[in-house]
Amino acid sequence: MNTPAHPRPGQTAPPAAPREEGITGPLVLITLGVLLLGTQLGWAYSFWDLWPVLLIVVGIGKVISAIRWNRQLGG
Repeated sequence: MNTPAHPRPGQTAPPAAPREEGITGPLVLITLGVLLLGTQLGWAYSFWDLWPVLLIVVGIGKVISAIRWNRQLGG
């Protein structure tokens, strides 16, 4: 059975899903800052040698977000 895309007059639309608080952006910024600081202080190799770390952080952030979203759905 097809449901109409727009509610009929007098009906309200179903509530929108709450916006998920993302963790990927903050993790990327923190990691980028630590890598650049480490480069300046001599802790690490060149930033260009360590850029894959950002990809790993993005992946971890996506996994954490997916787990949190699944828990919110009751899974």
